[in-house]
Amino acid sequence: MEEVTLGVRAPLDLEGFRNSMQAAGIEEIVEPTLQLFVEESAGLMAALEESLAASDAESLRKAAHKLKGSSGNVHARHLSELAEGLEHIARGGDLSTAPRLVAQTRREYGAVREFLARQGVA
Repeated sequence: MEEVTLGVRAPLDLEGFRNSMQAAGIEEIVEPTLQLFVEESAGLMAALEESLAASDAESLRKAAHKLKGSSGNVHARHLSELAEGLEHIARGGDLSTAPRLVAQTRREYGAVREFLARQGVA
């Protein structure tokens, strides 16, 4: 079940992530995996920004693909969906809508980081 705070969807389903790791018998990797996500996602966000500034669709696609996967793995579903949208846009080569989507991704990423910080992870 996805966590909800004051009627608002949490940006990361921590309980769902923990439950899936427990079901797989690897609950002990939850904290290290979240910490790795925090460390690596910062670089991926920087790569998105740099790729957009350089109008480099292929680099943007690669960074978005990695962010999509890592976000999905830790149950940051909305962030993963935004990254998937960026990947799709970049694959098409027309980056005219990418700035808006990168801005949305940046905001959602900030919400995920803030949520994890409140959980003692970031």
